[in-house]
Amino acid sequence: MRVFTARAPITAGTKPNLAKLTLARKIAAIALSMWKSKEKYDPTKHRKQG
Repeated sequence: MRVFTARAPITAGTKPNLAKLTLARKIAAIALSMWKSKEKYDPTKHRKQG
């Protein structure tokens, strides 16, 4: 799974409001997928970008 941050679209020249909307949609899609599959959140699956 690719880690998605709010900074990437902003630094790429996307307007901040559009970047926030994109991030909110991504989080909503992940949450819906986890809810449907009844998968629990596992923080070890995700890595921090630094």
